Amino acid sequence: MAGVSWDEANAFCQWLTEKEIAEGKLPKGMKYRLPKDEEWSRAVGLASEVGATPKERDGKNQVDFPWGTEYPPPKGKAGNYADTAFHEKFPTDNWVAGYTDGFVVTSPVGSFPANKYGLYDMSGNVWQWCEDLYEPGNAERALRGASWHDFNRSRLLSSNRVRGIDHRNSTWGFRCVLDQPSR
Repeated sequence: MAGVSWDEANAFCQWLTEKEIAEGKLPKGMKYRLPKDEEWSRAVGLASEVGATPKERDGKNQVDFPWGTEYPPPKGKAGNYADTAFHEKFPTDNWVAGYTDGFVVTSPVGSFPANKYGLYDMSGNVWQWCEDLYEPGNAERALRGASWHDFNRSRLLSSNRVRGIDHRNSTWGFRCVLDQPSR
């Protein structure tokens, strides 16, 4: 889902949790929530990162992309980024020259291959809200994954983060994780 604020994304997770508990689909103690920044890193394939906060970890790994280690991304199969279709619609905006994914803006979920963990759209389409503040003492939240509007190498790195305040943006969205209590 695109154009969702951090509060709206959290409210959806809470609503889904309550709904599925009421329907008997979700065991007691389990809940849906936004992923933590470090969880998002593991889900995209980053083994470990140095730093205590998203700000400290931001962009440190300059090698890994969600699709591998080469840039630009492999044609049409890496994710939804500012491609040739985007460039035709927005000729004055920057784009990934030679890359074609076929979508001007957002694409349907699952339009590109899943990663090695079976997760779709870990990069491209929309930036994804994380649970974490970008840095303590600041109202900005961490977002991960790049969007249909992104084109440059640094923005597409798996280690890249952006920070956002709680408002809607057409390039921001979210995914949920299912949290189970520790034993």
